Amino acid sequence: MKKKKILIVEDERIVAEDIKMKLEMTGYSVADIVSSGKEAIKKTEKLEPDLVLMDIVLEGKMDGIEAAGVILSRFNIPVVYLTAYSDKKTLARAKATEPFGFIIKPFEAPEIYTAIEMALYRHTLRNMLKESEERYRALFERSLSYVYVHNFKGQFIDANPAALKALGYTRKEMTPLNFASLLDKGQLPRAFKSLQEIIRTGHQKKPDEYKLKRKDGRFIWVETEGSLIYKDGKPFAVQGIARDITAKKMGEKALRESEEKFRTLAEKSPNMIFIHREGRIVYANKRCEEMMGYARKEFYSPDFEFFRLIAPEYLEKIKSFYSKHKKGKDVRPYEYALITKDGERIEAILTSRLINYEGEKAILGIITDITELKRAEEVIRESREQLRKLATHIQSVREEERTAVAREIHDELGQALTAIKMDLSWLDKKIPKEYRPLFKKTKEMSELVDSTIQTVQRISAELRPGLLDDIGLLAAVEWQAEDFQKRTGISCDLSVSSQDITLDQDRSTALFRIFQETLTNISRHAYASRVRVNLTMKDNTLELKVKDNGRGIIEEKISNPKSLGLMGIQERVHSLDGKINIRGIPNKGTTVTVSIPLHGQGDSR
Repeated sequence: MKKKKILIVEDERIVAEDIKMKLEMTGYSVADIVSSGKEAIKKTEKLEPDLVLMDIVLEGKMDGIEAAGVILSRFNIPVVYLTAYSDKKTLARAKATEPFGFIIKPFEAPEIYTAIEMALYRHTLRNMLKESEERYRALFERSLSYVYVHNFKGQFIDANPAALKALGYTRKEMTPLNFASLLDKGQLPRAFKSLQEIIRTGHQKKPDEYKLKRKDGRFIWVETEGSLIYKDGKPFAVQGIARDITAKKMGEKALRESEEKFRTLAEKSPNMIFIHREGRIVYANKRCEEMMGYARKEFYSPDFEFFRLIAPEYLEKIKSFYSKHKKGKDVRPYEYALITKDGERIEAILTSRLINYEGEKAILGIITDITELKRAEEVIRESREQLRKLATHIQSVREEERTAVAREIHDELGQALTAIKMDLSWLDKKIPKEYRPLFKKTKEMSELVDSTIQTVQRISAELRPGLLDDIGLLAAVEWQAEDFQKRTGISCDLSVSSQDITLDQDRSTALFRIFQETLTNISRHAYASRVRVNLTMKDNTLELKVKDNGRGIIEEKISNPKSLGLMGIQERVHSLDGKINIRGIPNKGTTVTVSIPLHGQGDSR
């Protein structure tokens, strides 16, 4: 082990040599011997001894006490005084320099050994204590946690910068305050109880949460834990360490308010609302009880599964949606059916999403009962179907009436007019030549009969084109296109994919009337100069496409209930299970596309 170096400061040489001998006998190394205070300071700086033995009375202006003070403050090296004086004044001056021991002259080797070892030990302890205090102070000053010290009455002794900043006080403003002054009255009993616990046991068993009032009147929430600190071996004060939990408290408050809002809305909702985790229901609102017939305690039973409520035919679908939710995927609202406790069926729409509930993933479901809506839809559907059948029947009756009227006009009126024309021709031949004015009259009457016959033929064709019944749809469409072009002056081009298009009477009549009504709309509203008509057969479906270059129909007109012509076209198409698409482009024209399936048609021509 390395020997401890001792610097001897003694102005009597003989005494100094004697001290040196005794030190070396007891195992120390003497760094040097000096006789003045100034020289002692220089040697201490140069030699860095472990301890200085300092005579109080030295030669020169600086005595040992003054030199010891400099050495201790500048070099932190322990000093043990050597003195033959023990008067109170000298001792008082010596104590002021915080020496590590006194040796009264004369002394023996064991005395000096004991004094030096004790001084070195005390110096080590003092250094350790100083380092500990420095570490504590650095931690105290730099800690982000709020550190404070108050006495047993709650009055602050100190607070670190973080605590001062959080509360808005300076250290000078803080120390006169009492911890209780930062609390509201409701918190005082708990704070007093915790203080008594700290005084009794030395620390708190668990932290406290307090709402502290800042200097500016605002509040912060802290979680704090206190313990005793000691001074001179005795309980001195309470040190507390706190952390800011304002954000946590605000979050808890917001969560609590959100939960209250959710439950208020959920309990008053006309919809069923539930939350389930892994199929187990963890929340069901009042409406669930009312609609499904189960009590909440039944819903919340560990043996009760949400999937028990699903109608069997929807079970796999619901489970697949649930799997998508677990993977974080969105699922659109979907229709399904529930089975109540009494076995009744409820048609419903389920809107669901993945949420966090009580710290875990869960499924929130909102169920809208659409049973009555479904029944109403079914009634409406049946009503529409009946109306469609009635409309089809009326159209059929109308076509029959048109056919009958057209036949009566064509046959009866046509035959009568032909007979009149024949009689006029006979009369013309029988009139004597001297009655020339009568020839002119019979000629005029014959021309009038011819004109009337043409009118009868036209009216008969418009009521029911004979071509439609005699030759078929294609010939009737060609005739109608030519007649349209002749009457309106609008160019009408017809393109047919096949000449072999045969339909039953219902489909032929419906398509012909659709074509007629489309051309009528073009002549009345389109302001077009050209019409293209395509009639194609593909995949057992007949498609009629009529495109004009007019001003283009607008969307509002297509869906306008006053557009009776379009509604008639749509009803005819739907009665044949067909499809219709009407599309208009401003200033470029309108395209009407009708597709009629040919499967299931009656006898074809």
